[in-house]
Amino acid sequence: SPLLIGKQQGAWKRSLPRYITANNDSLLWAGPQQALVRDDDYFRRYHQVWTLDQYTIDQHAAHWNDPGYETPYAIATWPGNGNTANGEPARLAPFKDQDNDGLYEPEAGDHPLIRGDRAAYTILHSDVNYSSALDMQCDMHVLVYNYVEPSFADRYNSTFINLRMINRSGTDYDSVRFGM
Repeated sequence: SPLLIGKQQGAWKRSLPRYITANNDSLLWAGPQQALVRDDDYFRRYHQVWTLDQYTIDQHAAHWNDPGYETPYAIATWPGNGNTANGEPARLAPFKDQDNDGLYEPEAGDHPLIRGDRAAYTILHSDVNYSSALDMQCDMHVLVYNYVEPSFADRYNSTFINLRMINRSGTDYDSVRFGM
């Protein structure tokens, strides 16, 4: 599992434990770091993996305003924005914002931005309030992607992983290290 560590005033802090504790504390939770409520609505929104392909995204971009068009589930539920009233970050997953208003609105032509031809995306977080083995709060955005075009021999049949770690602790760290 991933590990993020950093120094704070000379002491090492970690986003994930060095070992699993005896009481089986959870290492990562679904969704972004948030301050208020983890209720059923929160888990319905974030306890999932969004799988997309570029063709579906291109079709949405071209036809979102056509009569009778139905937005695919992964595009309709893409976590572009968090619920700020619940303490979640305003911007989460990357998206094309057609009207530049900062809001993810697939019904207005906005759509996810992915890498490659096919991708899977999820958001996880560590939380010191729910695990006694953690020192540092962070979000981890995971994008797994590949290319399906055989003419791209250097990328075809390869899987790529893009991990974006975001410090949500409100504390600055130096000497930050990441490992798997």
